[in-house]
Amino acid sequence: MSISVSLAPVNTEVSVSSANDIAVSLTNPTTTVEVNNQAIALPQSLGTGDSPTFSSVTTSQTIANYVTDTSITTTEFATYTGKKIIYTGGAGEIDLPAAVAADAGKSWVIINAGTGGLTIDVDGSSTAQYVRFLTGGAVSTSNSVNRVIAAGGTAEIICITDGSVTNSASVPNYLIYGGGIS
Repeated sequence: MSISVSLAPVNTEVSVSSANDIAVSLTNPTTTVEVNNQAIALPQSLGTGDSPTFSSVTTSQTIANYVTDTSITTTEFATYTGKKIIYTGGAGEIDLPAAVAADAGKSWVIINAGTGGLTIDVDGSSTAQYVRFLTGGAVSTSNSVNRVIAAGGTAEIICITDGSVTNSASVPNYLIYGGGIS
């Protein structure tokens, strides 16, 4: 007995001549996958030496210029969206801007390589922003209390919602987590 089956999208023949004799034949031994608008051919069966190789994959957050001033205004802070801010000044302050709809999902990474604490001023925009702080294993209640990133500390700030709709203890505008935050 012999049975042939064609499976889409690749023409595959399966032949069964007895209970112990099964043959599989691939008429198209590769699948094309598109990554970043570039076609990559992958073999149907990945055996030793058949694994696909990629010439390179490069990705990184852009690093903002080293920031040495002692106060990062809401306007200046907005220009650092999606960047790593390496702060190298003395004691300083970051004025957290009031969240707007377009800010949802934006993030900032702050590395305090300076010599003093860096205060996150949650009402630097004149509108107190509710922030949920995650420090270590604990989740702090969302509130509008300033926090400090100690010298050597790091933090990521993520805008999680539009402040005009919520901005409350139960639904804060921002989430901040990292190490060396008090």
